[in-house]
Amino acid sequence: MVAVLRILLLAVLGLGTVASAGALELYVAPGGNDKWSGLAPARNAAGTDGPLATLERARDLVREARKRGAGPGATVWVRGGTYYLSRTLALTDADSGADGAPVVFRAYRDERPVLSGGRPVSGFKPYRGQIMQADLSAQGLGGKPIRQLFYQGQRQTLARYPNADPARPVSGGWAYIDGVVVPVPAPRAEDSKTSLALRAGDVRDWTSVEGGEVFIFPRYNFWNFVLPIVSFDKGARTLTLGPGSPWALRPGDRFFVQNLLAELDSPGEWYLDRKTSTLYFWPPGVLESANVTVSALDAVITVDSARYVQIRGFQIEANDTSAIYVKDSSDCMIAGNTIRNSGGRPTPADYAIAIIGGKHNGVVGNDIYDVGSGGILLRGGEQRSLAPGGHYAENNHIYRTGVFYKQGVGIALDGVGNRASRNLVHDEPRMAIHVTGNDHLVELNRIHDVNLETEDTGAIYVLGRDWLNGRGTVIRNNLVADSAGFGFYQGRWRTPYLAYGIYLDDNAGGVDVVGNIVQRASWAAVYLHNARDSVVENNLLLDAGFRQIQLWSFGATNPFLADMSQKYREYSTLPAWKKYRGFAGAPPENAVQMANNSFTRNVVAYGGSQTAYVLHQGMPFAGTRFGSNLVFDRDGPVRIVEVGASKPLGWNEWQAKGMDRDSVQADPRITSTADGVPTLMTDSPAFRIGFQPIPVDRIGPYPSEDRASWPIVEPPAVRERLD
Repeated sequence: MVAVLRILLLAVLGLGTVASAGALELYVAPGGNDKWSGLAPARNAAGTDGPLATLERARDLVREARKRGAGPGATVWVRGGTYYLSRTLALTDADSGADGAPVVFRAYRDERPVLSGGRPVSGFKPYRGQIMQADLSAQGLGGKPIRQLFYQGQRQTLARYPNADPARPVSGGWAYIDGVVVPVPAPRAEDSKTSLALRAGDVRDWTSVEGGEVFIFPRYNFWNFVLPIVSFDKGARTLTLGPGSPWALRPGDRFFVQNLLAELDSPGEWYLDRKTSTLYFWPPGVLESANVTVSALDAVITVDSARYVQIRGFQIEANDTSAIYVKDSSDCMIAGNTIRNSGGRPTPADYAIAIIGGKHNGVVGNDIYDVGSGGILLRGGEQRSLAPGGHYAENNHIYRTGVFYKQGVGIALDGVGNRASRNLVHDEPRMAIHVTGNDHLVELNRIHDVNLETEDTGAIYVLGRDWLNGRGTVIRNNLVADSAGFGFYQGRWRTPYLAYGIYLDDNAGGVDVVGNIVQRASWAAVYLHNARDSVVENNLLLDAGFRQIQLWSFGATNPFLADMSQKYREYSTLPAWKKYRGFAGAPPENAVQMANNSFTRNVVAYGGSQTAYVLHQGMPFAGTRFGSNLVFDRDGPVRIVEVGASKPLGWNEWQAKGMDRDSVQADPRITSTADGVPTLMTDSPAFRIGFQPIPVDRIGPYPSEDRASWPIVEPPAVRERLD
């Protein structure tokens, strides 16, 4: 058989006379040789032929076969083992397949090949105490800006002060800027974006701060920045930092200092002297038998301007940017991969899998965790014409993203007409799904325990700002539980705090929020922040902490009004945009900006005599509809809070204002499925107001040959609660 395959390869390369009867198949293995044919999964008995050694050589052989008339399809089978890539595997139009005949790079059978962007490090010798050192220049790594070190496959900690606290992964291990803490919005003449004062107990004996960095959440506890240290004045207790923060560094802001040799004082910490390329490491175990790896490569695989390319079944790790980056390509598939320990830079661009431009690319069945920034980015489509990108993320399991950049969300949809469906996203520092643009679909996702490290955030979040974003987007049949939030309030840090289930922010408009189950959001289940033209319908909203539905208007001081007006003038006359409800009405400077929202056929159940059904500021009663809802406060009575009013409204007063006149107060009779998903009993009074059953059996991932693992087993997690 091997001989036959060799003849076929010679034919398609133009070196023989026999034409290929099928798609080319090549093999790569750790013991392979790039001088061999690659036509067999193992070497022959004579040791003269067999699999290739590298994916690059396999790619090049496929290209050569194409030039000599081979068909468009090909499969590169990669056997189990670890492949330390010296260069990114770059795929281009020259590697394109065709409809029904893709070019596929995939794992061989049930084996798991590991594509590593790292390089093993050896040659350690004692430095001081338990700290070891290694010369990276002698190992071909001199001058590389290494951001990650792994010991036995686990990411280790860059030397820092204060030390990390595994028992308190969110609230522990921080220093705080000295000074009197003042309310966040208040500007101060002394505010600085590059200087911070240390508290007396945090002053250290640093003789040098060269190469040091400050990891900080400045002013707002939204997300962090990593800023270089320029100088340290011990007497003045001041660190001067380089540029990079858009916000002032304020008293009380939390931070830690990293990448100083003087702070390498705990097992698992490391430091790189970039001048001498000397690596210092305190191993947490025996070093001789350990696998120590440092990240040395940016992207592992790039796909640029290609069609019908598939990447399947790999484990990808130890790189510093995106593990897989797909640009301006179409009909490509990234399926069944495990991506871990990827993304070493604290930047917003480095998603584990990034799809930019092109159309109809899929990210399916992958396991993504412990990555530096985001999980999956889908950006495609054209906004003026509303031509859809058609990218989709389905059946993925994503957790513990945002290791270095806390805005690193699970899935981001951007552009027009992209989809996130049936994914499981949990244990995230910020949002599970972030949406900008138009006509996106977010459906049947299972989300829990998110927004664990930041505040003013939502599990599913739609950003508006320009009168365009959000319109045409549908958020339906998702399960959202425990959107926590973490922030500083009344003199101490708290979690849960200031997070929402589904959040339409900053003028987001024209969104349909239908058939979702939202449980235990810390602040509100659904929040419309100056949002308009949106429908909130047939949702099951349960046990939010302070109010179940929140509406908040900017009023006359909308900070985005100039951009909104410009975009209205530019887009309202375009034919494609005439389909959106409310968009082509009055321009934003003349409109009631938070209007035309409706809340109907929702089941809202909660407890707490001080918990509100609705909280609102600036909500126009004449431009808002509440109707046919079922509302149940177990500890009653139902309260509606208007910010600035002397007292809450009761149910009758609320109805007198035209709200919920055909709604009812009753026990909705909630039960749960075998795996704990809330649902309604068959005799629930909700069905009498027209509530439609939510397809709970279809929410979340499902078994498939494209899944990286099944069944999905969630790892243990440490989740803090600071009430």
